[in-house]
Amino acid sequence: MNRTPLLTAALVAACLLPPGAAAEDWAARLRTDAAAFHGALQASHPGPVDPENPQFAAQLDAGLARVLARADAVDGFAGYWWALREFQAGFDDGHVQLSSDDAAPDLPARWPGFLTRWSSAGHVVATRLEAPGLPPLDARLVACDGVDAEALAAQHVGRVRGRWTLDAQRVTHAGRLFLDAGDPWAPPPTRCRFTHHGRELDIALDWQPIEGDALARHLASTRALHDTATGVRTPRPGQLWIAAGSFDADEDADALNALLAALDDRASGRGAARGARPARQRRRFLALEPRDRAPALGR
Repeated sequence: MNRTPLLTAALVAACLLPPGAAAEDWAARLRTDAAAFHGALQASHPGPVDPENPQFAAQLDAGLARVLARADAVDGFAGYWWALREFQAGFDDGHVQLSSDDAAPDLPARWPGFLTRWSSAGHVVATRLEAPGLPPLDARLVACDGVDAEALAAQHVGRVRGRWTLDAQRVTHAGRLFLDAGDPWAPPPTRCRFTHHGRELDIALDWQPIEGDALARHLASTRALHDTATGVRTPRPGQLWIAAGSFDADEDADALNALLAALDDRASGRGAARGARPARQRRRFLALEPRDRAPALGR
């Protein structure tokens, strides 16, 4: 399917509660906002009139129908939020965005005392509490409640994040596999199987609250690029593989400088560019900002 990039940037779900309101009718709010989402895409996206993208209109209508069906079971903000996220993620288009404002209710998060990360080996334990009954670091997830690890991740994370075939999406978001933020259509698993050094482990999950600072710290551990080293290599004759394990100009300065020199050497055939500044002097340009901020970590 050919996807035409979205021309309008974002849909903002403005969850503004009236002062003193005891409760919001989130099912009605979901129906209203989903219809507005559908209308905005229909009016502003080239997909509905793109002859090379004939499936778009049907996909848009099917997404709305799914949200409206979900609305019948929504009784709180969590159901509202995750139904809209699923609608947005279904387009697999990074230009279609959904965000909430500061007035939106919190989505408290729970975890079973550990989080996993995605790697070439599968979903492996990246961070954990020092407590008994938890899988060890680097244990590989096999299945939970009879659902294999990949299918579980697609249902619990990929369904509401989109573009799940991209490694970058998995590295960024797979750490949420063992976070429960109230998604009614992805209930937290109760029992999981792991393998570690040839042994199979059967783990009963005990879900407990996790606060913002701790959540941010543990999530960061799931996003480290364990399998990527900064540098240039030649997998086969005539092919270059360029990798930057990080853009941290303090911790990775030597490797970044070597990478820049190697790139310049290959481009010019005569070594480092005249007047090139070392990576430490480029810190303001190379430093990455975290994608998540504490109030939205559960989302």
